[in-house]
Amino acid sequence: MKRTKIFSIFIFIFFWALNSLANCAGQTTGITQLRNQSGSEVSFYYINELRHLISIIIPAGKNAELVIETPIVFYYSIGTSKLPFYIKPADTLNISIDKNGDPVLVCGDSIRNNELKLMRDMKIRFNSTRTVADIKKLGQLKQSRTLYEAHLMEEYRKKSQFFSTYVKTYSTGKEFQKYVKNYLYYQMISEKIAVLPLKGEPIDSVVEYKKSLNCDECLNIDSYTSLAQHYVFLTYNAFSEKAYEEINEQFSGKTREFMLMSLMQLYNKNSLPFFETRYNKFVSETQYGPYRNRIAELKQVEMLNRDFTNSGLLLSLKGDTIRFETLLNSLGDKHVYIDFWASWCIPCIDAIPASKLFEDTSKTVAVVYLSLDKDPSAWKEYTKTLGLDKRESYLVLGNFKSTLARKYKISAIPHYVLISKDRKTVIPSAPDAKDQKLLRLINTLK
Repeated sequence: MKRTKIFSIFIFIFFWALNSLANCAGQTTGITQLRNQSGSEVSFYYINELRHLISIIIPAGKNAELVIETPIVFYYSIGTSKLPFYIKPADTLNISIDKNGDPVLVCGDSIRNNELKLMRDMKIRFNSTRTVADIKKLGQLKQSRTLYEAHLMEEYRKKSQFFSTYVKTYSTGKEFQKYVKNYLYYQMISEKIAVLPLKGEPIDSVVEYKKSLNCDECLNIDSYTSLAQHYVFLTYNAFSEKAYEEINEQFSGKTREFMLMSLMQLYNKNSLPFFETRYNKFVSETQYGPYRNRIAELKQVEMLNRDFTNSGLLLSLKGDTIRFETLLNSLGDKHVYIDFWASWCIPCIDAIPASKLFEDTSKTVAVVYLSLDKDPSAWKEYTKTLGLDKRESYLVLGNFKSTLARKYKISAIPHYVLISKDRKTVIPSAPDAKDQKLLRLINTLK
């Protein structure tokens, strides 16, 4: 009997360990689990395929999930530097903090641990912005293109040598090795091109990087997409329709589609007529769904903003529209606290956890999260990242030009509005959720 029980326990442990290793080793797509086992809150970010910055904040002792389809670099920001980690789909990673205050990501697989450690250790070893003096020195180097490029090439040489020695000493996967080689190369080039002025630079200094934009498998490397965008903006007259045809003729594959998407976004942002004239061509010829959907969303919101700027309409995550007054009526016999925010507003994002906590602990107040984003994709992604997708979260059509923004005189965010349950009393500039004055104001409402 005892022997049978011990054998059963052994089998359970074996398969549990096997499952943990499989999760850590990563799959082609899936949910990456991040477990914060440190005693403090940690925050990471990554740049997705549309070049949106996605932040993830994990409180001490809590877990977070991340859905990715390809490997990415995940950054931990601290001070003036950022520590990179190579994350794969369906990883299960434990997060701790070492004695120097830097994060350590590990799992049950030794090869993955070696991969997680390499990029982190490389950044710590070759951190050129560790101190104020380092930052000042780097700023001086940037004043001379020749000196700065020499500095970047020397950094690239040292990192490549470190990488080569590391993979000879520790076991790592071939996919990882190829990724890091490309990451280091495109990081060096994108840093070179990023300091070039938008005007007055000889065209040859930019065109020389054209041959490097031929790596469709590198589109999950943020320095590669950064290079592609800089190339579009620096090489072509991006405010002309001719730029679209030039990119279409000179590039190919998924990289071309990404560059054309970037150009279409620029057209849209600057309200150029070329967005309309090239829209059908882009949508019909673009193969990659996320790029095509991105521009289609911009078109949809552009139409809604144009037609409903004065209507007080809100857009839901499902794509439905609802009038602001209808939303208020649906919230029943409760006061309403409105949190106006946007994905690009860091103070807004920092304040949202307090609004969520206030909502979860209040029995008399309903909280509504209204985004003033112009970019619907960024709004949707941040809504999910911040955990607002299961709450009353909407996009204000017309953003800062909307009737709603004008009604409450919103010229800057974060901005908060408090409305009484009888909808007769409105406090157009309410305190944030951490301010004790908010509770006192609520107690005065009928």
